[in-house]
Amino acid sequence: MNIEFLSKVEALNDEYCSIEIDTCLESIALPFWSLEEIESGLNLREEWEVPDNLVPFQGDWHELLCLDADTGKVIYINDDREVVFSWPNTEEFLASLSKEEVVYDTEPEIISAWIDPDLLAKANDFKNKL
Repeated sequence: MNIEFLSKVEALNDEYCSIEIDTCLESIALPFWSLEEIESGLNLREEWEVPDNLVPFQGDWHELLCLDADTGKVIYINDDREVVFSWPNTEEFLASLSKEEVVYDTEPEIISAWIDPDLLAKANDFKNKL
């Protein structure tokens, strides 16, 4: 385990707000964990089905950034525990961090929803009154 990297990872919150993943810049939505949080998280790996060789240091336990204690790679895993992306080492991971804010130029679009027709009518009436 690269304790030097893990002990300093929380400080990245002050400097970086995005990360390049597979040539795309993505916003970092959650903070990097403190060393205490990382150490506490080691006990949760089994419950969250995270392999023992992975040391989580950022995420919500559904999606995680982890340090592979065996290889030194930084691994991004999803809720199905599939590898979404990986960096060969901590240096390359750190090089992928960016101070550039990600700006989304489109608003979220609802593609489907189930709604009570009466509620939809009330919402439309309210919207028309504005």
